[in-house]
Amino acid sequence: MGLGLGLLHPHGDREVVRAADQTSTTSQDPLYLTAAGWFLTAGGEPLFWMADTAWALLGKLGEGEVTEYLDVRAAQGFTVIQTVAMFPQAGAESPGDTVEAAAENDEFWDRVEFAIDAAAARGMYVAIHPV
Repeated sequence: MGLGLGLLHPHGDREVVRAADQTSTTSQDPLYLTAAGWFLTAGGEPLFWMADTAWALLGKLGEGEVTEYLDVRAAQGFTVIQTVAMFPQAGAESPGDTVEAAAENDEFWDRVEFAIDAAAARGMYVAIHPV
């Protein structure tokens, strides 16, 4: 079940209060939250947050499965995939038992980067909850 937020058109200029990381490896515009807090924009344009939740996406699926999943969701019109970085409750791989171990698990973070880039290539964003 996806989460859909109703989109309200901005009235006049609204100050942007926080942007996503500007050093992203993708060419996709970062998402912004307006000062009013009631709509998101991408590249200055309103974005309808139509999301599907795939909790174990990053820790359980291989690249082929991620690609297939994203192709289907893009065709269905989703704009965001919500997931979690570490989800052992579903039998997903955890990057490590400590912050230090997780930081050193290049294979896991390469998989995370693959999913983000693959979603961006399909015009979608990935919203990642840490745990």
